[in-house]
Amino acid sequence: MRTGLIALVVAAAAGSAQAVVTYGFEAGFAADGWSSTVAPSGLQFLDSFGSNYVNGSANAPIADSDAIGSTLSVPFDIAFTSPAQAAAGPGTLSYEINFQSFSGLDAVDVLYGNTLLFTHNTDTGSLFSAATGVAFSHAINAQAGDKVTFRYYSTDTSAWEWYAQVDNVTIDVIPAPASLALVGLGGLVAGRRRR
Repeated sequence: MRTGLIALVVAAAAGSAQAVVTYGFEAGFAADGWSSTVAPSGLQFLDSFGSNYVNGSANAPIADSDAIGSTLSVPFDIAFTSPAQAAAGPGTLSYEINFQSFSGLDAVDVLYGNTLLFTHNTDTGSLFSAATGVAFSHAINAQAGDKVTFRYYSTDTSAWEWYAQVDNVTIDVIPAPASLALVGLGGLVAGRRRR
């Protein structure tokens, strides 16, 4: 009887403790706690209200080297980073991206914590039209304090590299089995003390 009760407590904890965080950026990415580094040329991720080439919603942060044009100092290397995440355990990072590469020498790395999940090095969306981004999903092993980073960089020595735009970043983490085992152990100890 007690074993069944402990199993139910552990199962309930597993369901209720799942952490899902979504960043839609509709009020601007700073409002969601994200930040961008700035290249010497001034290139950085900026809010792009009304110019969403990912899915047509109100806003999707964009880094557009084409807008800087011939004044761009290349190669560039900038990062768009989330706030630290509290959840730990296995999970999934999902996002939508419209990444355009002019020379093929620029790329977008996607990292969770210090783990490189994927490198975008080919175009992932149609040119300059709404609702043409592509959805991606990657398995993660989250640790408390990890951040999501989109690193946009180029090895080219000419300007006009084009842009990277990201939207609807979702982090879905299930608590690690070790933490659930502690919940079950606590219930078992409590049950034994009552005897």
